[in-house]
Amino acid sequence: MLMLMVMLMVMVMLMLVLVLMLMLVMTAGPGLVFVVYPEAIATLPGSVGWSIIFFLMLITLGVDSAVSTYRQGKHGFYSTEL
Repeated sequence: MLMLMVMLMVMVMLMLVLVLMLMLVMTAGPGLVFVVYPEAIATLPGSVGWSIIFFLMLITLGVDSAVSTYRQGKHGFYSTEL
């Protein structure tokens, strides 16, 4: 139990360091998503898994935006029919 608490505290401290790193180099635009954040994830334990989850999230967001744009164009803004 003590080992689990220590690991949790280490993870929290790592996340705080990552947040501070992001705040220092944060800029608007795609540089944050494709440069800074992946570098921060690379410092975490299990970085490969976190990277896969991060890029799957980006792909999911892109597909969601594309589908909503398609539906918006097809049905119009005030359509009640979906």
